[in-house]
Amino acid sequence: MRKGRESLVTMRSYSGLMIVIIFIISGYLCGTSALVDGQDLQERILTIGRNDNRVMEHLDHLTNRIGPRLTGSDNLRNACEWALDRFQSFGLTNVHLEKCAEMPVGFNRGQSYGSIMNPVTQDLHFTTPAWTAGTSGRVVARAVMGPETVDELETRRSEFQGSWIVWDPDKKRGRSAEYLKKGQELNLTLAGVLIPSVDDELLQSFGNYLIEWEALPETPVIILPGQEWKEIANYISENEEVVLAFDIRNYFKKGPIPIYNVVAEIPGTDLAHEYVIVGAHLDSWDGASGACDNGTGVAAAMEAARILMESGARPRRTIRFILFGGHEQGLFGSKGYVADHSELMPQISAVLNMDYGSDYISGILATEAMVEDFEGIFSPVRTLNQDMPFDIEQVDRLPLYSTSCCNPNPRTPSCASGNGSPEASPGGKAALHAGCGSTRAAFCMSDHMVFLGAGVPSFMWDQSGDTPYWRCHHTQFDTYDMVVPEYQKHSATVIAWGALGIANLDHMLSREHLTESSPATQADTRKPAAQKTQPPAGRKVIELDPEILRTYAGRYEFVPGIILSVKAEGRKLYSQLTGQQELEMYAESETDFCYALIDAQLTFVKDGRGQVTHLVLHQNGIDQPATRLD
Repeated sequence: MRKGRESLVTMRSYSGLMIVIIFIISGYLCGTSALVDGQDLQERILTIGRNDNRVMEHLDHLTNRIGPRLTGSDNLRNACEWALDRFQSFGLTNVHLEKCAEMPVGFNRGQSYGSIMNPVTQDLHFTTPAWTAGTSGRVVARAVMGPETVDELETRRSEFQGSWIVWDPDKKRGRSAEYLKKGQELNLTLAGVLIPSVDDELLQSFGNYLIEWEALPETPVIILPGQEWKEIANYISENEEVVLAFDIRNYFKKGPIPIYNVVAEIPGTDLAHEYVIVGAHLDSWDGASGACDNGTGVAAAMEAARILMESGARPRRTIRFILFGGHEQGLFGSKGYVADHSELMPQISAVLNMDYGSDYISGILATEAMVEDFEGIFSPVRTLNQDMPFDIEQVDRLPLYSTSCCNPNPRTPSCASGNGSPEASPGGKAALHAGCGSTRAAFCMSDHMVFLGAGVPSFMWDQSGDTPYWRCHHTQFDTYDMVVPEYQKHSATVIAWGALGIANLDHMLSREHLTESSPATQADTRKPAAQKTQPPAGRKVIELDPEILRTYAGRYEFVPGIILSVKAEGRKLYSQLTGQQELEMYAESETDFCYALIDAQLTFVKDGRGQVTHLVLHQNGIDQPATRLD
C-alpha cells in the first residue's frame, strides 16, 4: 500500500453526491444492455465476492490435485483440460485451447529420495533442475570433492568413477564445457554431481529446456540447501568416508510438445467486437505446486469469470480470459497470442494481468488520460475492505518492463528492504513498475508487457500484503498453505469489478502517451551514463579473445520494445537494456557472463553450427531468453 498519497477520488457522505456516484457507477457496470439495473448488479457482484467466493476451491484443485505445471509437462496439459471444463461449467462461451509454442522435449518429475548413509544417517532436502537426468533406480555410492582443474579429471579418474561428485563452484577453474569434454574423452561415468544452492535453506527451481532428444542429459545434477551441502563437504574434508543414496525419477518425453493458451469469454453486447482481456499464466516451475506463482493469478481470474456470470452481468465489450502457457520459459503464451492475433490489438481496450503472488490487489497505474475513467470504475473498490485499500497512481507512461523487485528476497541484493515489502524500497510501489532507481534492481517481465509492446493499454495489478513472496517465488515453498484466502477473495472480486467497468465504458481506454517517456527519462534513454566497474567480488572471471566477444555483438529482443544491445570493444563486452545505462559484463566461461552492478548472469546460446541464436538472462531464479535480431 502506498503511504502518504492523496486519494484521486474522495468519497463524501453528502446524500446528493452519493446519488450521483451511484448513477455513475451504474453506467460503468451496466452500460446499455444489462440484465439488472446498475445498483442491483453492483450489490450482486460485491455480495458474491464476499459471501460466495470460490477462489480457494479453484486454487486447491489446481495446486493440490494437479500440482506443478512445468511447460511441456503432462501436468500442464492436465491443467489446461481442467480449466477448459471449469470455464464451460461457469457458462462462458468460445472456450478453447490455442497452440502458442512447442517444446523440443517434454519433462515430467516423479518421486525423489536422498540421504546420507555414512558417517551418519540423515535424509536430505534437494532438487534437480528441470530437463536434467534422474537416476536409474536407487544409486548408493561414495561422495568425493570435485576437481578444481580440468587436469584433475585424469589424475583422479579412479576416484571419480562411479562416485557422487561434491562440487564447489567457488573453487572450480575453467569452463564447464571443458570439464564435460574431458570427462567424455576419459569415458568417465559419475553417479551424479552435487552443488549448493545460493541459500542455506531455499532451493530455487530452474532448468534449460533447450535440449535434444538425440542428446539427452545423462548425469544427475542435484542441488542441496547450502547448509546441507556444507555438512557433506565438511565430512569429506575431515577424511570421513561419505556414502550417499539417491533415487530420482525424472522422465523425458519425446517432442515436439505443443503448448497451449486456455481461452474463454463472456460475450459482449453492442461493442462485442472490442475486448477486455483478463490474464494470468497457467504454467509454473516444478519445485513445488506453483501456488503463489501463479496459481493465485489463475484462480483469481477464474473466480472473477464465475462471479460475473453468476451476477448476470452482460458487458458491452467482450471480456476474454486467457490463461497463458510457457510463461516461465520466455512468455511463449502471450507472445504467441499477440503474433497470431495482431489484427485484434487495435480492438483491445485493456489487458489486466495478475502475476505478483498471494498479496491482495491494491492498485493500478494510469496515465493522465486514463485517470478519470479509473476514478469512476474503481471508487467502490476503495471502500470494499478498509484493511485492503486500493490506489490509482498516475504515471507519465505505462512501463514496458519492470526493473523492480518481483522477487524481493532480502538475502539477495535488490531494491527491496529486508521485510520484502515494495513500499520500503526506494520510490515506493511506483518502483514496482518503473524501477527503484537502484543499479541492483531486478529485471522482471510478465505477459501484459507483450500486449503493451503491441500498443495495447496493459496492466499488472499492484499487490500489497504480508506474504513473503521472496520465500515462495520459484522455491520449494511455493505451496497452497502460503496463500492468504482473504487476499485471494478480495483480488478476485476486484478483477471482476475492474474488467466489467472497463468493458462498459462508452469509449476504449485512451492510448495517448501510452508508453512515451517523460523528458527526463528520454534524456536518460538517449545517453545513459556509462559507469566504470571492477570485476565482481567473489566470482572467478576470465579474459576472452576479442574475436570471441565480437561474435556476441548485436541486438537481442526479450519482448517487443525491450532490446538488449551488446557491443564488443577490444577485450571488453558491454550490454545495454532499453532505457537503462550501459553495463560491462565479465566472462566466467566462453558463453557465461556476470555483472558487477546487478545480481544477474547472462548466457549466450549457440546452434549446431556455432552461431549465436539467442541469450538467456538469469536473475532471481528466472531465466528470460532473448532472440537475436542481428
